[in-house]
Amino acid sequence: MDTTHPDERPDKRSLVDFPTRRVWLGSALASAGLIGSGIVRRIEERKFEERFEASRVPPFKLESIPLRLGSWRGDKGELPEEIARAAGSTDNIIRKYTDSSTGVALSSLVIVGPGPLMIHHPPENCYLVGSGYSLGGGPRVRMVKRDDGKPPVPFIAYLFERRSRGELIRAEVYYTWRIKGRFTADKGNYKQLERVSDVYKIQTERRLNATESFETPADLPTAVEFIQPTEIFLGHLVPAFDRLFDPKSKRLDATATNEDQKK
Repeated sequence: MDTTHPDERPDKRSLVDFPTRRVWLGSALASAGLIGSGIVRRIEERKFEERFEASRVPPFKLESIPLRLGSWRGDKGELPEEIARAAGSTDNIIRKYTDSSTGVALSSLVIVGPGPLMIHHPPENCYLVGSGYSLGGGPRVRMVKRDDGKPPVPFIAYLFERRSRGELIRAEVYYTWRIKGRFTADKGNYKQLERVSDVYKIQTERRLNATESFETPADLPTAVEFIQPTEIFLGHLVPAFDRLFDPKSKRLDATATNEDQKK
């Protein structure tokens, strides 16, 4: 006979007690794991943000691009602050280049900024939204031959038109992107660029006269076979720009730029 007082008897473990405790223990461990992974993820995100901000400083000054490019001579300009700020520019140059042998002139913009901002500023947006231009031709992808013998670079070409005081203004615009060390006519999508801190854009504008055709023969894939001033200029500019990423070549271009400034 059991003489133990009922209150002194050890509790009998019910059928649900043990599993319930095990579930709580598992839940606690899972929560701890989630909290831990969240902390690790936040630390990694913070490290990325710090690297992203640090890498927003370009490794060189775009001002190092020479003012003399073949027979072309450049004059410095200044990109309006509101445009540079809207594009998130960390560095930019805008210049007018004139071919000393033909007198042909064009404007050239080279700009760098973070992908999330740069992606929203392709030239077609700037010309067709609020600037009074309409589309006169393009887009066309042109393979521009470099004067250093390396593979040609894809550019998107447009013709934008507007009337000013009865005069038809025809702006031929070429542009390309340099993303992760590669020239491309396709900027991709936001997801691909949201973590790219240094997207470069090269853009030119040349005014065409009333009789000058924007269309190039379809069977001529590169500038070497077709006398096209913009493409000839870009054939000089792209290699000079590309060499900025090579420390040895960069020093040579900086010397050339200093000589140009002295002249």
